[in-house]
Amino acid sequence: MSIRCLSLPDNCIVLFKRPRPGHWPTKGTLSALEQCEVYMVYPGVQGHTFGYDTERRLSFIKLQYDNKYVESQWRISTNMTERLLMFDLNIVQMKAFVITKMIRKELLQPLVNERLSTFHMKTALLFTVEKFPVEIWRDDNLAQCVIYCLKTLKCFLKIGYCPHYTISSVNLFEGKLTKNELQIVKKHVTEMIESNLCCLRKLSMDDVGLRLL
Repeated sequence: MSIRCLSLPDNCIVLFKRPRPGHWPTKGTLSALEQCEVYMVYPGVQGHTFGYDTERRLSFIKLQYDNKYVESQWRISTNMTERLLMFDLNIVQMKAFVITKMIRKELLQPLVNERLSTFHMKTALLFTVEKFPVEIWRDDNLAQCVIYCLKTLKCFLKIGYCPHYTISSVNLFEGKLTKNELQIVKKHVTEMIESNLCCLRKLSMDDVGLRLL
C-alpha cells in the first residue's frame, strides 16, 4: 500500500540543496528529478533481528514493532528518483556497480548475510559518481573506479553511518549492522582496496575470476 505525495517532503529536498562538485547529476537531470513522484509506503510487519556482540560476549534480539503500532509506521519511497538516477549512469559506471554487487554477494555476504545489501552498494556508487568527474569513468580505469566505490563504502563503515542518497537524516546501517559487524566488513573492504582488488580473482559469478586470470 502506498500514498502519492503531492509535493516533495522537506527531507527529500537534500538532493537539490546538498553541496556537490556539479558535474553529476547535471542541471538537466536535477530538473527531471524534481518532477519525480514520491510515495509514503506501508512497510508491513518488521521482523525480529538477532545478533551477537563479540566485544560484550552477549546475544541480542531486536523486537519488531508491536502489532498495534504497525499500522502507524510509514516510510518514504523515492524509487522513481533512484530509477532515473540509475538510468543516467554511463556504461562504465554501471560496470563498476555490477562488480561491487558481485563483491557483496560472494565476499561480504558470508560475513553478515543480507544485512549488507545491494542498496548499500548502490548508495556508495551514487555518492562516488557525484564526487569524481566523468573523465575517470573509462574502461581502462574500471578497476580504479571500483576501488573508489569501495573507499566510499569504507568511509561509511568507519563512521557507522550510511546516508541515503535522496532522503536526509536516514542511516541505512541502522537496524542492519552491529558495531562489531561494521568493523568486520570494514576490515575486509580495506584489504580489498590495499590488494588492488586481487579478490576479484575469487569471484565465480559469470566466471569473472577465470576471465580475469
